[in-house]
Amino acid sequence: NQFPGDADLSVLAGTITEDSSILEFKITLDPGIVGIQWNYVFGSEEYPALVSQFNDVFALTLDGTNFALIPSPSSPVSINNVNNVTNSQYYRDNPVGSNNYATQYNGLTTVLTPRATGLRSGVEYTLRFAIADSVDTSFDSGVFLLEGSVIGTATPVPAPLPLIGAGAAFGWSRRLRSRIKQRVRSR
Repeated sequence: NQFPGDADLSVLAGTITEDSSILEFKITLDPGIVGIQWNYVFGSEEYPALVSQFNDVFALTLDGTNFALIPSPSSPVSINNVNNVTNSQYYRDNPVGSNNYATQYNGLTTVLTPRATGLRSGVEYTLRFAIADSVDTSFDSGVFLLEGSVIGTATPVPAPLPLIGAGAAFGWSRRLRSRIKQRVRSR
């Protein structure tokens, strides 16, 4: 895309980035929402042959905190941090011509699900999705957000108090009043 790199992504990649693509917008959480989660997959044409030569990187930040991390150990999502050797439990190979997955990317992460918790309703947050090449501008990487996966998590609410006793008492008192009225009429 011939865009410049991104300073934050360059820090994560450990090298200068190029061809950055960034989607940034403001969100305000609805009442009762105290967290957000996303499901995404990172993929690249650089897998597996160009691991450690190039290090394309992805960041998903909320007010500057990156949530696009490999779960264990907590490291940024990049070519060098998740591949067929490093953190391979989060990697899926997609060899050229295999048609394992409907994409040109030669490798993909498994579905990753970061969660931002402890947020406050009614507060405006900045959400930023950013990806960039490092070293090269020829091989592409991309991120796929799974449809319907960006969801808010609600404040836990105590379970409603059981009203069975009150309903039974109300029903009993209505029947009792009915019987009393019948007795009064029959006298």
